[in-house]
Amino acid sequence: SLQQRTILFLDEIHRFNKSQQDVLLPCVEDGTIILIGATTENPFFEVNRPLLSRLRLITLEALTPKAI
Repeated sequence: SLQQRTILFLDEIHRFNKSQQDVLLPCVEDGTIILIGATTENPFFEVNRPLLSRLRLITLEALTPKAI
């Protein structure tokens, strides 16, 4: 059977408190949602550890003028 999954994009995930982040954990664990979180802060300080351990961290750097 096909599993229905939702992509959830959370901009400024660092603004979510621990309780709000904890609500996401079961859905991330069981694959109900694919979580994409964006932050300008250090996720190791701003995203709680249980959630962070289930995420793939991708760091985006600013483009150089030459790259543009």
